[in-house]
Amino acid sequence: MNSRDFYDDICAIVREETKWLKHYSAKVLDVNDNLKMGRVQCAIYEFNWTDKQMGIWAWPREKHSISVPIVGAWVELYFMNGDPSRAVYIGSSWESYAGKTPVKNYDGPTKRVIFEDPNSKTKNIKYDGSLLTINDGTESFVLGTTFKSYLDQLKTWMDAHAHSGSGSGPPASPSPTIPTILSTEIKGK
Repeated sequence: MNSRDFYDDICAIVREETKWLKHYSAKVLDVNDNLKMGRVQCAIYEFNWTDKQMGIWAWPREKHSISVPIVGAWVELYFMNGDPSRAVYIGSSWESYAGKTPVKNYDGPTKRVIFEDPNSKTKNIKYDGSLLTINDGTESFVLGTTFKSYLDQLKTWMDAHAHSGSGSGPPASPSPTIPTILSTEIKGK
């Protein structure tokens, strides 16, 4: 065996023994996780895992603050402690497989779940692009403008019927001004 063959053999052994210890750029193939835990199915081109039959399901590495990437996005994927059955991903990668940085750094608005209770599939807050849904509420939502209008009318009625110092009954001060109760941040209908 010549030295070149020996060197090639050593490189092959190192490559095989360390492949589960490296980080890879992986392309997201599927985000429909049947466990509803933020897992994504990924293609790793270095392993020739290029389609859904070969792709691996990876868990999100960020707990409690994940943003599931979209299909076609690139993520950083690695294997916990070199265990091939423990694939995890970290967010969305800047680079594409070709190693180029995208021109823009913002994908634009997305349709995302804002909060999902891990213990109950019915307790969540989600935005689907047109409607914000808050599930598992037990009280009715109060329409701020309608409620403020009602309070203004009630105050006017109370002030008109208050005893201001003459007539029967003790004198009374006008009712206090209604404070600003309408949010400029939260809107609903």
